[in-house]
Amino acid sequence: MKQVVVDCKVCLQFADETVEYFVRNPKNLKIGVGEISTDSPLGKILLGKGVGEEVTLAIGAGEEIWCRIVKIQSPVYTVL
Repeated sequence: MKQVVVDCKVCLQFADETVEYFVRNPKNLKIGVGEISTDSPLGKILLGKGVGEEVTLAIGAGEEIWCRIVKIQSPVYTVL
């Protein structure tokens, strides 16, 4: 997978840890289970980005969070 898209799994390297999230449409979001909404500030900034790209998110009061995209896994869909 070349870019972050809806329903993909993305691995992010923050300053002190690596975390994996699913990027979800808000209608399909399950809060508290490792999912990021495409409507959230982080979700919006990640969409369309690729492996190796770095993003910085302003979190207020002059503070920022930095992370690098380490891995992107394609969404898996089941055909019924």
